[in-house]
Amino acid sequence: MLNLATTRAALGLLLLCAGPAQAMGQELGFKAGRDWDLVGEVGAKYKAPAGLTAKVLREDYLLSGGTLVLGSAEDAVLQVLRSYQSRTLSSKAKDRKSYLGRYRLTVLVLRDDDAQWPDKEVRQQQVRGLATAFLEWKKPRGVFSENKARTSKIGRYQGVQSEITGSVTARDEDGLEIALPYRAHSWAVDLPGKDLLFLLDGPDTEAFKRAAKDAKSVWSSVKLLTTSELVKQLEQAGLAARSGNFPGLGADWTAAERTWSAPLRVVGPSTWPALEKLPKKVRADLLRAGQWLLRNPVAAVAGEASAIQLGVTALTGRALLGLNDPGLGPERQAALDRVVAFLLEAQASAAARFPGLIGQEDGNATLYAHSIATLFLLDCFGNPGFVARQEELRAPLQSALDLILAAQGNNGSWRYTLRGSEVKGRDTSISGWALLALLRARELGFTLPDRALAAGRDGLLALAGAEFGRFGYGDGGGGGAGGGPARTAAIYDRFPSQLSESLTGIGLYATLLVDSHLTPEGRPSNTQWKALQLLMRLQPRLEAGAYDLYYWHYGSCALSLFGGKELKVWREQLVSVLQERHLRSADAAVEGSYADKSVWSSEGGPAYATSMAVLALLSAYSARQQEILAD
Repeated sequence: MLNLATTRAALGLLLLCAGPAQAMGQELGFKAGRDWDLVGEVGAKYKAPAGLTAKVLREDYLLSGGTLVLGSAEDAVLQVLRSYQSRTLSSKAKDRKSYLGRYRLTVLVLRDDDAQWPDKEVRQQQVRGLATAFLEWKKPRGVFSENKARTSKIGRYQGVQSEITGSVTARDEDGLEIALPYRAHSWAVDLPGKDLLFLLDGPDTEAFKRAAKDAKSVWSSVKLLTTSELVKQLEQAGLAARSGNFPGLGADWTAAERTWSAPLRVVGPSTWPALEKLPKKVRADLLRAGQWLLRNPVAAVAGEASAIQLGVTALTGRALLGLNDPGLGPERQAALDRVVAFLLEAQASAAARFPGLIGQEDGNATLYAHSIATLFLLDCFGNPGFVARQEELRAPLQSALDLILAAQGNNGSWRYTLRGSEVKGRDTSISGWALLALLRARELGFTLPDRALAAGRDGLLALAGAEFGRFGYGDGGGGGAGGGPARTAAIYDRFPSQLSESLTGIGLYATLLVDSHLTPEGRPSNTQWKALQLLMRLQPRLEAGAYDLYYWHYGSCALSLFGGKELKVWREQLVSVLQERHLRSADAAVEGSYADKSVWSSEGGPAYATSMAVLALLSAYSARQQEILAD
C-alpha cells in the first residue's frame, strides 16, 4: 500500500522533472487546475464508447511559447494530441454495451520538453506515484495499493505501463457502506516533445480487460502527423463521429439526393409568417417574448450608445418588426418608431467623421452594429407600416450602404475596419452581415454593383472547407478555410466551438442568396450541399455548451431556403429546445425573455438572447414553406 507520505514524495519527484506540469498545484489536490469531464465529447470525436470520459487539467496544457490553453475540454485534448494520430477505440456494439459509462479515461501531460527520460526505475516510481495520487484525489474514499510497473515499448515509443488495484467505498441500495474492487491501468508515453500519461480506471471486472485492451490500442498506434495531415484527420474524425446521426431524417439521408428549388430572393420580414398561422404554443411564446421586448427597450440609454447597445437595439427592432400581431397593440409601432429615431440620430451624430456610419467608431463591434442597423432600417423601408416615411429613410440608407461598399476589401471581405483599403484577410461573420444588408437593399430597389455581391460571396466561399463545407471564421489566426467558429477567451471553455456551426449557417445563407440573385437558375454547389449536411448533423440541443442563438438563427435562415423535410426536422428540434429556454416567472423583469446563457449573451444580454430566439423562430416558420405550415 502506498501511504500518503510515499505518494507525496513520488509526486514531488515527478513535478521536479516535469517542467510545466508544476502548475498543477501542491500535494495531491491538483487545485490549480480546472478539470473537465468530457462525457461523450472526446469519446464521440474518436468513435470511442460514449460512456468513456476524459479528464484533463487545464494548467497542464501549454502551447509553444508558454501560452496557457484556455480552450474547451475537447479542444484541450486535441491541443495535446495536435501532432499525433491515434487509432480509434473499438466501436463494436458488444464492446460498448459491456463498459458503457463505467470507465474513465484520463489524459495528463507530464512535461513539455524533449529531454531524455530519467532512469527507468525512477520513471516507474514517478508514474506509479502520480497515478496513485490522482486516483486518491478523484476517489478520496478509495484505498489503493500499488501492484506493478514496467518499462516497455508503447507502440513505437518508450514508455512505462503500470497497474494499480484497490477498492472504493460506496453505498448499496440499503444505504450501507460497501467496498468495491477497483483497478487502474496507466500508460506513460515518451512522445517527442511531450510526455503523456493515459490513465484508465474503473470497477475491477472482466469488462475492464476489454476496456484496457481498447485503450491500449490507441496509444500503441500513435504516430507523428504533419499539420495538414492533422487537420484532415480531425475533420474526418469529427464527421465520422456524427455520421448517420440525422435526427428525424434517417441514417441513409444525404443532402445531395433531395430536390432543389431555387431559393427566394428576399432576406427579411416578407418571408416571415403571420403569427396567427403558427401553432398556438409557438404564437403564445412569441407574443410573450414581444411583450418582454416592449417592457425592456434597449434604446433608452443616456448619452452616446456603444456599438453593442446600438446593434442589440437594431436586433430588438427586427424582432418586433417580425412580431406583427394585434396582441402587441399600438405599443409595438411606437417602439419601432423609437428605434428608428435612435438609429438615425446615431448616424447624424457620426456624420462629421464617418458619413453614413450608424453610431461611432467603437472597436470590433463597429461594422457589426452598422450592418445590423442598416438591415433593420431597410426592413422598415420595405414595411407597410413605414410607407409614409420611405423618402425620409432613403437618403440615410443610401449613405449607410455607401459606407458598407467602401469598407469592402479587394478580396471581397469585410473586417473590423471601415476602410476597405485596410482590409487584410477575411472574416465570415462580419462579411455575412454586411452582405445581407446589401442583398436586402437590392431587393428593395437600391442600385448596387453585381461585382460587390459576387466578390462578397466568393470571399465567404474562400473560407469554406472544400472537403466538408464548413465555413471558417477567418484566415491566418482565424482558423482558415473550414476552421469553424471563433470564441473569445472569456467564453472559450464554456462553449466548445465543435458544438456550433454558426459560421456555416451564415455562410451558407448569404452565398445561396447571392447565387439566387446572380444565377437564379443555378443549383447549390457541392460545398453548399456539404454545408447543409453539417447543419443537419448539429441540430439545436439543450446541452449548455451548445446554446448558440447566433447559430440557431442563421441555421434557420439557411434551412428556410431549402425547405422540405430538412426545415421541418430542424424546426421541430428548435421549438423543443427554445421552449425549455423560455423563462416563465412572476417577475416581470424576466417573464417572457429567453435565458441569456447563450454563447454571446455575456455581451448582448437578455435583449440579444430574446431577439435572436424570436428571429430564429420566425425564420424557421418561413412563409415560403406553406406546405410545411399546413402539416
